[in-house]
Amino acid sequence: MRKAYDLVRVAETFQNLGVDSERLERTGWTKLRLIASEITKSTVRMY
Repeated sequence: MRKAYDLVRVAETFQNLGVDSERLERTGWTKLRLIASEITKSTVRMY
């Protein structure tokens, strides 16, 4: 159940920030899960 919640959170976060799916695929699930809780519009380019 936790993984499903995390998948939805990651998808919503990066979709709202306009990050393309190709970039997300290169980053990988584990890193995205960690980044999703910290990323903002002003820091999206750093990642």
